[in-house]
Amino acid sequence: MKKLLFFLVVLVACQEEEFNPSDPSADRFVELLRTGEYDQYEPIPNFRPEQIPDLLRYATSLEEIPAFPINPISSSITANFRLGECLLWTVESIRVGHGQEITSPERYPSLNPVLINASAQRNDGNRALDDEVLLAVQAYTDWWNESTPFEQKRTVNPLESTSLAWR
Repeated sequence: MKKLLFFLVVLVACQEEEFNPSDPSADRFVELLRTGEYDQYEPIPNFRPEQIPDLLRYATSLEEIPAFPINPISSSITANFRLGECLLWTVESIRVGHGQEITSPERYPSLNPVLINASAQRNDGNRALDDEVLLAVQAYTDWWNESTPFEQKRTVNPLESTSLAWR
């Protein structure tokens, strides 16, 4: 009996944490993105404003991830997802889509999680370079650290003073 009980305790302890897009964990979301286990056809998780610091903690990572959920009304294919860029887009989805239904296209800040430099003249569609993504991380961090309530913050575009925008 003791062996059976021990086996059951070990089995329960070893099971992976379930991920619920309606009540997500930022740490688990990042883990699933890094391993390619997050279903890109699921909606972007329904994070709450108080989880923004958890998401920003990972936003400086420029590592490529295999997939990321895009706006369901997007018809373009995005390649080379960068973790930090996708997490900033997630933060932006909290800002612009706060209070929207999890399946609503209005929750998405743009069609795809791609930052562009609107003033650049490059042949890559003006996609933000790594240092520009890090500039966006700083802009979002500064925006979040402002001592105003979220309802006021969400009316301010963190990228307003940069040449960056969401495509």
